[in-house]
Amino acid sequence: MTISERISAIRQPEQDAPTCCLCGAQAKAPKAHPDKPFRRLKDGSLAAPMGWKKTADNMRCRDCTRANYITRSVRVRLIGAESGNADEWAVIRKSLNANSALVAKFANWYLQRLLAADLAMQPFEGKLPACPEVDYYADARRLFPTINPQGLGQAARTVRAYYADRRFAVLVAKNRNVDTYRWDGLPIPVHVQSWSLVAEEDRGIILRIGGEAGGSWRVKIYADGINLTRVHQLMSGEAEAGAASFIRRARPPREGEAKGQRRKRSWYLRIAGRFPKPTAKRKRLATKVLTLGHDKECLLYGVTDHDGDEPVEIHAADLRSMICGHRRRDRKRQVDCSTIYRAMPRRKAKRWAAARTVLAAKHQAKVTQVLKEVASHVAWKCERLGVDEVNYDPTDRGWIDGFPFHRLKSALANALEGRGIAFHSTGDDSSPAEAEGDE
Repeated sequence: MTISERISAIRQPEQDAPTCCLCGAQAKAPKAHPDKPFRRLKDGSLAAPMGWKKTADNMRCRDCTRANYITRSVRVRLIGAESGNADEWAVIRKSLNANSALVAKFANWYLQRLLAADLAMQPFEGKLPACPEVDYYADARRLFPTINPQGLGQAARTVRAYYADRRFAVLVAKNRNVDTYRWDGLPIPVHVQSWSLVAEEDRGIILRIGGEAGGSWRVKIYADGINLTRVHQLMSGEAEAGAASFIRRARPPREGEAKGQRRKRSWYLRIAGRFPKPTAKRKRLATKVLTLGHDKECLLYGVTDHDGDEPVEIHAADLRSMICGHRRRDRKRQVDCSTIYRAMPRRKAKRWAAARTVLAAKHQAKVTQVLKEVASHVAWKCERLGVDEVNYDPTDRGWIDGFPFHRLKSALANALEGRGIAFHSTGDDSSPAEAEGDE
């Protein structure tokens, strides 16, 4: 029985406590107010408690949401107007460019307001205080009236997170400047109720912007692979759509294209949502299991329990070179700082220490990105081989000393779970050496 059938089979009568439509569990009142009734909305229905998910006609608890849904994003490319008119498509692209430039202008304006509020509190006494609260909404609505309120809030949260990440380097270490956003540097937020996807027999999938009642745009979109599958899930109601935004990115490289060649940038619609967890695509009498581990030559090496299957090998020589090179450079910086620290002015010494911290954070971000790519490749390989279960054994750590195997395990678990493949780990994947390597 599918999730939608289970939801329709359960009818919720008028109740005093929210009830999960999948497991039938009732929400518990908070301990601080055990006798207080649950809050109701204007239409008389019960509001969703913290951690629960409420849709138009049902409500799910946190455990059922985690067990049956995964949070993923879909990216589809805009390829032209529905009518096929080049002039109409040019008008749509011009409007997207203008809106993107307006969002970037607001982001730079809000960034300067945050910086001015921090500079007004200087000089700081003791540690760096928290980022000040800046009331931006009234002035922003007056200066940027065409940006919808939800878009303003989303852009403001993005800018504030960017500024909070760089406050210490800008205000204390003084080794970085506040960068400005270019005209297509930020996504254009779209409210969840102002867009819809419609499938037409002769024209494919059409994106309507402006809501169900008389949209202002009707654009053809292109999606393939897993993105196309998730688009159909959104249209059929199996998945729940969340926030959406327009982004401008370069198209993927084509086969045989020269490396470093300039690629045309196109507009995409990025949709976040909750999608049903994939199930096994085919039933077999025996479950195929992949045993995954490490050795001195490969970051990951795995074989299945079926004869004739090719082994899974991930050498990751570039990752090894990147980690070793960073360690050599970091040791050199540490020796330099300890050798000439006493002869160096105090302010300059702080700048050196802050620069070392920034470089270490950049290196860890690169390692995390590479680990996600490795996990995605392993998941794709397992799906191609028809693997149902992966047993991961991290006990042999001879590939490189101090490698963050616990982060690799987390990336593998997320990637395999997204493709419906069971993941099991045996042994301990953390050590004191790994903790030192993550510094």
